[in-house]
This record gives sequence, structure tokens and C-alpha cells, in this order.
Amino acid sequence: MIPAVQIALAAVVFKGMTFIDKPIVLTPDDSGKEFVGEDGAVVSGGVKLGPWVDRGDGVWEAPSPGFFFDQLWVAGRRAPCARLPAEGYLTVAGGEQREYGDVDGRRLGYMEELTFTNDVIDVLGELDEDELKYVQMGVIVKWSYARRRLFGYDRAKRRVSTLFHEPWVAEGTNHLEWNPKLVLVAFENVRTAFKVPGQWLLDVKRGKVLYRPLPGERPDALVAYAPRYGLSSLVELRGDPANGRYVENVVFRNISFEHASFDVSPGEEGGPHQIAQFQAASTDGGTIKALGARNCTFEKCRVAHTANHAFRLDDGCISNRIVDCTMEDIGAGGVWMGEREPRSTVERPIVGRRFVFPTARTSTAFNLVSNCTIRTGGRYNPEGCGIAIADCSDSRVVHCDITDMLYTGISVGWTQGYQGSVAQRNEIAFNRIWNIGLGLMSDMAGIYLLGTSFGTTVHDNVIHDVRTYAYGGSGLYCDEGTEGVVLERNMVWNTTDANFYEHFGAGNIVRNNIFAWNREFGAIRFYRIHKHGVPTSLHFVNNIVLSDGCRMASPRACEIYGVWANNVWYDLKGEGEAVFDGLSWKEWRRRRHETGSVFADPGFVDAKNYDFRLSPDSPALALGFIPLDANAAGRK
Repeated sequence: MIPAVQIALAAVVFKGMTFIDKPIVLTPDDSGKEFVGEDGAVVSGGVKLGPWVDRGDGVWEAPSPGFFFDQLWVAGRRAPCARLPAEGYLTVAGGEQREYGDVDGRRLGYMEELTFTNDVIDVLGELDEDELKYVQMGVIVKWSYARRRLFGYDRAKRRVSTLFHEPWVAEGTNHLEWNPKLVLVAFENVRTAFKVPGQWLLDVKRGKVLYRPLPGERPDALVAYAPRYGLSSLVELRGDPANGRYVENVVFRNISFEHASFDVSPGEEGGPHQIAQFQAASTDGGTIKALGARNCTFEKCRVAHTANHAFRLDDGCISNRIVDCTMEDIGAGGVWMGEREPRSTVERPIVGRRFVFPTARTSTAFNLVSNCTIRTGGRYNPEGCGIAIADCSDSRVVHCDITDMLYTGISVGWTQGYQGSVAQRNEIAFNRIWNIGLGLMSDMAGIYLLGTSFGTTVHDNVIHDVRTYAYGGSGLYCDEGTEGVVLERNMVWNTTDANFYEHFGAGNIVRNNIFAWNREFGAIRFYRIHKHGVPTSLHFVNNIVLSDGCRMASPRACEIYGVWANNVWYDLKGEGEAVFDGLSWKEWRRRRHETGSVFADPGFVDAKNYDFRLSPDSPALALGFIPLDANAAGRK
């Protein structure tokens, strides 16, 4: 524990490993403090388990710490909990949801029932009632995730029931279709599935933690940490922005923050944590959480082994810096920025739109995330983005490496359609984003944009290997109502869906990008066409698009209002194929859809091996294309 007197000092030096059982809280009175780590400083919210005893049959056990936990780190790795199925996910045969109340008609929550056909699920029927209530069910639906404790299991019908205080989705939506092609389910802490080396199980009935060792491990040398129940934030900056009081000029440098739990939901009473589905883990907390923080810096810090976001900057967070930091093995996303609710807005009409100005004390803006590594995220809630900029303006994300995330790399915007949005004038530049999605989530992208975002720029990023589960794994994705964004000098290749995808938008500029090797739907894809009262939907100028037999422009591309000029298109299978909105290149050109564009080999050095440097005689250079340097992106 950190003595309270230390917090009152002007500087705090951490050395070695420090265990805490409550957050380090800073208020406006702590402004100006500096916290520095030495000798590999670690601040841990965990409890070390042991001693470990070999009880035979390939199982070791240790005393339970006396509280529920659903994460365990063994020798620095996140050990998987006893899981059903051991690998992959189960699909559902159907499901339903209904309100659940008491005899007086008061709503207590929502009952959900899921039906399965796979007989693997039958092992749940071997658990008694006390064991069943400590089993957790995780459900992925398209781009969302929910985590539930079990309420019951009907073995005859292979039906699982859960009870939660919130519905899966808001009323009136069709998001929850229980489509077996879109829904994935897994169960954790299942005693009857505890069979794989490296797994662990919380035996609540016996008060023990069980572990199946990997080859070479010894019980007397096993180092394992469990997070304290409900200790989801290790550092909290607690300002009062509504009343103009801020935590200012605080510095954290060279400290690792590890072993954080998930937030406690209402009614959990010490049992399994639950997650209400939404998007981008927007309701999750942060291992480092700030409210009303200004000019604060986190430099050369590390956040690892968590259930929530690494950093969460909420209302009134202005001009803060997260630089040279590493976020890895994180439960949700790397950094979340934005007001909990966009209360700090004044609406003014501009070109038929509602433009929202961040003007109030609670505005979140002018923050910087620079030269950071974010990897292996979404390991508790897969909705987490590498970086999410929600109701936040005038912020920058530059020179970051983002990889091994189960959902989107960088997300910008939090308002659908052409209406007021706080997310204006953000800059996303020189980031390297790769191995995103990993075939688990759907409707995601390397960089995702949403809503009116005047002044936002997305430039000089390198995005590759974006893989979705069912649909929508794009490189650059302008979702509903994206407006006023400039996307230029980006390199995108190897995407499940389009390299560039616009759901519907207005006034966006896409220029001087390289798009290559998409797998489905078209390198350039559009979904809906809106007559939105502005002269152009899209400027698509000076881009290079390269394909190997996949469609280059998806259906409806011919209907897009805008300027198409000086692009280089090339398909290795030749120009005779109907790859342009069902048209060949000659037909596409005959319709005068583009001006100055050509169908020609762009002259890359070695495109099949992702060397997109251009030869001196490239036709793209003749059309004004500015060469791109892939090595300029990423952490420096």
C-alpha cells in the first residue's frame, strides 16, 4: 500500500512492485505532482496466489483469495479459464428475450434464453446449481459483446437462461437476430471443461483455485496474480469540470500498471462480472481514469493485464498527453477519449447540418496519443478499439503501432448520420495498424469514422491484414453520415471487405492513397446513396487501386455523386472482367465516370510482397501521385 502521506508530497518515487487495494486518487489539490518509477516499478491491483500444491491428476491448487475473480495471470501471461468449447465458439439455434418481474409486476430485469444444438453444451448439465451460477457466458453479436452469469440450464432442451438488469439491445432495434452466422458463444469457469494444460478454474465451493500446469512449470516456482474484485481503476484523476475545478499538470513517468479487474455492475453482489452489449466497449472503465484532467502527462508508462481500457479520458479532459507508452494484454481498448454525454455543446446550423461546438467546461479536446504501442487488446471485452475518439474534438493520434486487436484499430466519431457531432478536427496520422479483427468481430475496420467530422484528417497511415468474422472488415471505413473528412496518403492492403468503404457520406476527400488486395465486395465499396443537399458525396482523386480478380468498385459506385479523377486502376486478371460496378474498364470509362484516370500497371517494385514503392516510369507519377513511404508510419 502507498501511505497516504506520500500522496501529499510533491513527488512520489515507486520502486519495485507496489500492491494497492484501492485506486490512487488525485484531486485538484494534487495538481502539479509528479510520480516516477525506478527499478522496474510496478503498481499492481492484484493478489499473488499460493502456495501451490500438486493434488494429482495433472492439477495444482492454491487457496482462493476470498473473492470472485475471472482473470488470472501466470508467469506474465493471461491464462485461459476453463472454457467451453476449449477452442473457438459455439453457434446458437435460436434465442429470445423478455422482461422479468416479480408478483407485483415490477420489472427486475430481462430474461434471455439461448438454444443450442451441439451436444458439447451437455457438460453444463453436469454442474450443480452452486457451480452453475459462477459460470460466465460471453456472446458476440456482430460488433457487440455481452457477458452474463448463468441463471439456469435446461438439459433436455439444451437451453441456457440468463438474467440481467439491461436488455441485450435497445427496444425497436433489429440488432439481435440470433442468426447462427452472426452469433458466437463461449462459457468460462466450467468445471466439466477443465481439461487443457495452461487453464485454471475457480472452485468457489471448495475455496480453491485450480491450475493445470504447462510442461516445465513447478508448483514451488509458479507466480500467479488475480485482480482484486472491483478494483478496475488503479489511478483516478478526479476533477470537477462542471464546477471548473481540474486536476492539472500531473505527471506519471516510467511506471507499469498491472492487474486490474472489471467494473462492478448493479446487483452483482460479489459474483461474476457482467457486460451489457453496446459498441466499442464504450461503457467500460479504465485502468487509468480521468475526469476533469488538464495538461497531465503519462510518459514511458505501461498498462498491462487488465479487464478495462488502459486509459479512459472522460468529461473535461483537455490537453493531456499519453506518449511513449505501451498497452498490452488489455481487457478492452487502449485509449478512450470523450465525454460520457455530449452535454458541452452549442448547436448552430451550417449547410443544412447541425454543427456542434465543444464550448463548455466538460468538453474533452486537444489530447495527444503519440508514439505508443497498443497490442493484444479486447481480451476480456472484444469490443475494445485500439484508440477510440468519441465525443472529443481537436485531438491527435500519431505514430502509434496498433496490432492484435479483436475489433477496430482507431475509431473516430460517436454520432450517426448528418447531425451535430463533437468529434471535429481530429488528426489520425502516421499510425501502423495491422492484424485487426482476427476473424472474430464483424463490421469493423483499421480506421473507422462516423458522423459529421469537419476538419478531421486521416493521413499517412499504414493498414493491413484486417480480417472479419461475418462481414465488414475494411481498411478505411466511413460509416453512416461521415462528412467533411480528408483521407489521404494512406496505404491499405489485405482486407476481408473493401480497402475503402463508405456506408453513406458527404463531402469526403479520398486522395493519394494505395488500396490493394481486398478479398470481397470490391476494393472501393458503397452501401447507401443519399441525396444529402451538398454537391458531392466524395472526391476520389489520385489513388492507386490494385486487385487480383476481386471487384474493384462495388455495386452502386456509378451512383456516387462526386469527382473521380487521375486514378490508376489495375487488375492482374485484365481489363476485360466486369469488375467496375458490373462493368468492364472500357464500359466504365465510356460512361465518363472518371476524368484522366487509367487502367494500367502502377509499377510497384514488388506488390505481391507488399513493397509498394513506385518505379520511375509509373503512370501514377505522371498523373500527380505523391509516392508513399511505409516506413514513415508507426512508432519511432
